[in-house]
Amino acid sequence: MKNESCRNSSIELLRIIAIILIIFHHFNIHGIINKYTMLDTNSTQYMLSQMIGWGGYMCNSIFIIITGYFTIKKNINWYRIYLLIIELCFYSWIIAIIFYGMGLITFSIKDFIKYAFPLLYSVNWFVCCYIVLCCFLPYLNPYLCSLDKKKYLSLIIVIFILYSFIPSILKGITFMNDALSQFIFMYIVGGYIRRFPFSQKRFSLSKTWGMISLMLLMILFISIFLKGWILVNFISVFLSITFFMFFINLKP
Repeated sequence: MKNESCRNSSIELLRIIAIILIIFHHFNIHGIINKYTMLDTNSTQYMLSQMIGWGGYMCNSIFIIITGYFTIKKNINWYRIYLLIIELCFYSWIIAIIFYGMGLITFSIKDFIKYAFPLLYSVNWFVCCYIVLCCFLPYLNPYLCSLDKKKYLSLIIVIFILYSFIPSILKGITFMNDALSQFIFMYIVGGYIRRFPFSQKRFSLSKTWGMISLMLLMILFISIFLKGWILVNFISVFLSITFFMFFINLKP
């Protein structure tokens, strides 16, 4: 077990990589795809755009797994949550003032209210969902810490089947496109990894998870090429876990 008072450089590196992949994802969604809405899905440009933007979903999950890993045994710092809400409101108001002032967006009462109360209207979905998740942690953490390994793993499997596997097969979406259920599941997974660490030697463990991640990446890119979007979403769930396991077992 690593000393909690020290930063784990491997996790910091994982965060940096995740941020870069999320930037690529946003460039794809809000740039390429948004600009060329009529882009031929059989074209080379479209396939390249998908190759660039594949990592957004996975990296959002990685950040929540990290949160679960480091938070499951801690009490919630409500002051930090309060500061996060203040920052969310501040940036929402500043951006709205700049955009309205420069005439980049048309003023409307509906949008004004949305920017005035960003938490209620989920202006930044990730931050808003993270805050909601934190509200559940005083109840979720004691419950998760009370479970033995068998029951904890059973809980993960049940949630995965109900909210990821079945929706992916029936509707082509994972976690029913519900960010909160995704966050809760990934948080629980992160907590499991913290509570029940693997006992193998560090090198062999990191090497194993690295090989698994590479194999999943190969399957994911093949799925993108074949337009198997159900499989892409499905694999992204496992990739977020295997990536985290690889980095957490690297030597800091």
